[in-house]
Amino acid sequence: MSEAIVTDAIDALSWKDLRDHFDALTLDADSAERLVGIVLRSRSLVFRYPGKVAKRAAIVAGVVAKIRADLGDENADGVARRLAVFEMIDEGYAGIRALIDGLPLAARPRTEMIAAYLAYAAKAWADLRRQIEEAPPATRVGGSVVLSTDYGDRFGADAMTSVLVGLLGMNVTLAAYQGKWFDGDDLVRLPELPIAAEADVVLAGAADGTALAWQQWQLVEERCRYLQGSLARRASTDEDGVPAGSEIFVHEPGLVEWELLDTVANERLGDRLRQTFQEMWIKTNLPTVGRGVSPGAPMPPAGYVSPQEMHSVVMLSEYLGINVATHSAELGGLRLCEWMRGFAVLQQLANDRLEAGGDEEEAAFPRFEVTDLEDMLRRNGLAGGKAGRFIDHASFAKSSRDLYDAPIIRGAGDWCLLAVPALSEALLLRLVLSTLANKRLDVVGKGEAFEEQFRTSIATQGLPVYHFEARRDGKTYEYDAVVPWSSHLFVFECKNRALSGTNPIASSNFLRSALDHIAQVQRLAAALKAHPDILVEHVPEDCSGLTIVPVVLSSMPFSIGGDIDGVYFSDAASIGRFFQERYSFTSRLHEVAGVKVLHRVATHSQWSGDEPTPEDLIRHLEKPLQFRVLLPHMEVRPIGFQIGSHLYAHTPVVRRKEMTMESMAETAGLTAEAIEAEMARVAEEAIEPLRAKLEEPPGNGDGADVEG
Repeated sequence: MSEAIVTDAIDALSWKDLRDHFDALTLDADSAERLVGIVLRSRSLVFRYPGKVAKRAAIVAGVVAKIRADLGDENADGVARRLAVFEMIDEGYAGIRALIDGLPLAARPRTEMIAAYLAYAAKAWADLRRQIEEAPPATRVGGSVVLSTDYGDRFGADAMTSVLVGLLGMNVTLAAYQGKWFDGDDLVRLPELPIAAEADVVLAGAADGTALAWQQWQLVEERCRYLQGSLARRASTDEDGVPAGSEIFVHEPGLVEWELLDTVANERLGDRLRQTFQEMWIKTNLPTVGRGVSPGAPMPPAGYVSPQEMHSVVMLSEYLGINVATHSAELGGLRLCEWMRGFAVLQQLANDRLEAGGDEEEAAFPRFEVTDLEDMLRRNGLAGGKAGRFIDHASFAKSSRDLYDAPIIRGAGDWCLLAVPALSEALLLRLVLSTLANKRLDVVGKGEAFEEQFRTSIATQGLPVYHFEARRDGKTYEYDAVVPWSSHLFVFECKNRALSGTNPIASSNFLRSALDHIAQVQRLAAALKAHPDILVEHVPEDCSGLTIVPVVLSSMPFSIGGDIDGVYFSDAASIGRFFQERYSFTSRLHEVAGVKVLHRVATHSQWSGDEPTPEDLIRHLEKPLQFRVLLPHMEVRPIGFQIGSHLYAHTPVVRRKEMTMESMAETAGLTAEAIEAEMARVAEEAIEPLRAKLEEPPGNGDGADVEG
């Protein structure tokens, strides 16, 4: 079976082309499963708006018939049940569209609807920012603010901002479809908007319910098609809390364990970016590097628009294994540092508008002339046509998943709105990586660069590390990093791939590549056992009798506790932290007379002695510390939402739980009281005397030098 022919036929909704290909082959179990996977993953067969259902029905019926002819009734009936998900998906979207048509402002012109919603979103975001600013220090956990409702429910401010931005993008998309506000390049083009009446702003909030339903139903759709989920219909019961006579689509995820692992990796990335930013703020000149956008900053490494830009350039260089500031290759017509500079300029513009104060809607959605925005980008290093190119890339479009990647909402003329909620506190590195992934732009050479970077880091620890290619029996085996260490031989297969951002489609692709990587490193390990002379030829140390430990090593923070078929998954940050220091710490930041002092309390020892051993590393691979800390803070929580007048959906979703001192202590086998007592002791014995010393009037002492 040719996957290319099948894919092209389905994309064209051509049963004839597919039938012609079927006539020339006989399916076995493996090719049938691949065929069903192609059908399920085809976006052409999903109709979020009315589409060519008859052509889809012909393709689905033909696939089932072919499997029935080649593999029998039982297999065909199972496939028919799996492919019935398309009709249920259609029904959900049709129900939500009907709910949208019943919104309070549905009969009004689309321009009035979206104008009222933007005013509503601006007010909601202003209220959230006020809560964050007024939050006491005790509510700031792990660098994030935790807020409480009047009913005592607690929620992370970062999570609420993400929800707000997600609903905002969904409502703009829905309005654009209804108003046909797409240009020839599928960019959203808002018409001139009226000033919203106060009464309309209040009513506009109802659109959040349908936007949330659409957003969650799209996730259900993609989790069914890409992550082996299923849908079943049942009648409601009294326990469901919905009107009598309603029906419920129940989503059963097929790979929820994988979704947990995937979410942990993405959460780790955010945590590490916030942690390293704090460390660089204290230990380097980061606070002083930002030049702002006027009159303009030279390109990195000569200058930076903001501290956030410098931090993101440093961290992206670390993750990719290349110098982002000087890397000359272009992706989509822009160098990596130009992508970063573009988003840094937008973020700085957003925060400058916030600091200026004024009208809530102007602060949330400031209006710019596109030509002025181009001039601003050119003055900040995006020369020639690159300013316009970046603006097009960062403009909200039909294909945009959210406003984070595309925070510029274009107008019908030479104007645009900047979605400040999506920019103000965003992690620039994430914006760049997510945008490149969505546009399917890959950095050439990043794999080899990461391999070299990792080998250098291992050599810095005083361990031998080897990279070589061997040929045996006509087959080639390329080894990225082979490390003989005492009684073990670690075989690292290095992978430089972006994380999924918890997008189900990207998550599925990541999983499939991870399974390929297992087979790849198993093949390399097996070759060393079958041909021990490979090691004799390429490794000076005597490797006979060493225990081979295959490891897939990611540049991004993706680790799994334990092995899968004898293969471990770890990442460069995790391995680097293992070698860097014996202990892990819980930290608290103190500000003493304008000087930031970071106090750390040891909570876990990674080594059994004063120096690391291979046995310690094996224990680390079995239970990676960062993974072990985050996994207990994840949960699978059922949620329900309305997708029709008498139709509802239930789905389990992966969510991060609140991280408290108590929960952190529990993962380390300590008590929160013990950690707090140690922090209080240091505050009393060291921090307060230091504060008194630094706050002495000039001339009353000999002075003090403090290293931040």
